[in-house]
Amino acid sequence: MFAGHRSRHRRRLGVAAAFGVALSAAPSSGAQAGAYNPPLSAAEISVSPQPNTHFASVRTQISFVGATKAELASIRVSGTHTHHHRGRLLAYSTGDGASFVSDRPFSAGETVRVRVNLPGGPLAFNFQVNRVAARKAPGPAQPGDNRRAQAFVSRPDLHPPPVSITRHQPGVAPGDLFVAPIGGPPPLGHKPEREIGQAGPMITDGHGRLVWFRPMPRGQLAFDFRPQALDGAPVLTWWQGRLSPLGYGYGEDLIADSSYRVIAHVRAGNGYHADIHEFTLSPRGTALITVYHPVVQDLSAIHGARAAVALDSIVQEIDIKTGLVRFEWHSADHIPLRETYVTAVPKTPIDPAHLNSVVPLADGTLLLSARNTWAVYDIDRRGRIVWRLGGKRSSFHMGPGTRFAYQHDAQLQVGGLLSVFDDSAAPPVARRSRGLTLKLDTSAHTARVAHTYYRGTTLAGSQGNMQTLANGNTLVGWGAEPFFSEFSPGGRLLLDGQFPRPDESYRAYSSPWQGQPAAPPTLVARPSGQHVNVYVSWNGATEVSRWQLLGGSTPGALAPTGGPAARSGFETRVVVRRPPRYLAVRALDRGGRTLGTSAPVKI
Repeated sequence: MFAGHRSRHRRRLGVAAAFGVALSAAPSSGAQAGAYNPPLSAAEISVSPQPNTHFASVRTQISFVGATKAELASIRVSGTHTHHHRGRLLAYSTGDGASFVSDRPFSAGETVRVRVNLPGGPLAFNFQVNRVAARKAPGPAQPGDNRRAQAFVSRPDLHPPPVSITRHQPGVAPGDLFVAPIGGPPPLGHKPEREIGQAGPMITDGHGRLVWFRPMPRGQLAFDFRPQALDGAPVLTWWQGRLSPLGYGYGEDLIADSSYRVIAHVRAGNGYHADIHEFTLSPRGTALITVYHPVVQDLSAIHGARAAVALDSIVQEIDIKTGLVRFEWHSADHIPLRETYVTAVPKTPIDPAHLNSVVPLADGTLLLSARNTWAVYDIDRRGRIVWRLGGKRSSFHMGPGTRFAYQHDAQLQVGGLLSVFDDSAAPPVARRSRGLTLKLDTSAHTARVAHTYYRGTTLAGSQGNMQTLANGNTLVGWGAEPFFSEFSPGGRLLLDGQFPRPDESYRAYSSPWQGQPAAPPTLVARPSGQHVNVYVSWNGATEVSRWQLLGGSTPGALAPTGGPAARSGFETRVVVRRPPRYLAVRALDRGGRTLGTSAPVKI
């Protein structure tokens, strides 16, 4: 992008798109062939760690967006304790920058000096490496109670919790439901209870019938499961790993194609582990993720110890193809401690910000939601806070009913609308949670209520999300409460569903989906007297309309046996009165086209 005749316009475009948002603009006159191009200057490059950062990792990369690898070749890196660092300069797959990866770690507590001699002048900055705090290892997830879960003869390995749809009115948006059930914490004063069924990403149809399920390995959970797009193709994404007792994750993010094959593992960089709260793909082949990391921080501003353990909420943008870190932002560096609503407790780690959503905006900035400051932040590519919404230092005049607390999932909608899931709980500051949409006037700096969505007296102590659907409806996932609801644009409840307690899903999404599994259908035959019960299923197949049984005396000579049987849910039972020696099944779509065939089974 930056080779040959480059213009300032084109260089700015590359930097502004640092968060994966493609900006559109008319070409500047400087882009004409033969036009003069001023030498690249430091002002045109964004770097991570940001200058004067105090909380960088000992294994941090030094990231540059807005210059080519060749332009950065003169880089010199030196630590006050570790002195000169050699390393590799690795280019991003997007072609607009590179990361310096040191051959050895930095030292905790030291200052690192970086200098690059650019054609337009030197780029020089410092950052500090934080002292590492002890991390409490996450414990294993509680195993599920499969006795009360769904069970299938053809897939005895699958035991997802049942999903009940208690309300389904005309006007519900077409599409499937995407959730990731987990066992939630027990109510106050109750003993821990095992979740119903296995944990894992799950797709159901609009009536709660299972479409696809992927059980997690023993001891692991899945969060933030949803459909997204990668390189223009539909994919499924989710976080997978272990959950800390402090409410953050210790794992990685996964991407699967429409055949349910995992095509990418996205891991946090700089020595960190990916957190549960956010995994958003950008059009440029990058991913925005969250990281929670214990650091040593001076908490005297909120009457805590001068060297206490705090959780630093970190945002990273990862180049998916290379795994390099393009951008990193630390809440501990940018959000003052006085903005938090949590209190420092001696010898207990504090979580001042608790970031739970990260969204790239069209102007190249990021929209962040911080649960424990009750605020939404807009930050620019250099990490600076552009504005705050809510909390103790709101940049907006908050009109009647606009205040929210412990919120999740801040999203910018069309028409200057911003939506959040307003938990207002843990501890409660309201009687019920709500989906909240605000109308923002960024010129007058005012916020007013546009829409609210309630589900009776449901009060969620954590998690939750809102999704605006293609037909204008709104889906609300109620987080720690085992519900999801769809509302009309006027606020009428159209759909309501739930998991059995204590199961819950961090978020809930609705979207059309077409899945063609890479694995074949499965068939199990159970003799019963003079006939055979045949159970067939195909985990994740969305286009199957009928099942055609095939029979014969040998596995290589199978022919249709009787007429096709209509598909009836995830698993279909077919009774064969005079079974042949071998049976198989063929999946047919509405037009009679074969989608897949099972392996033959000997009766």
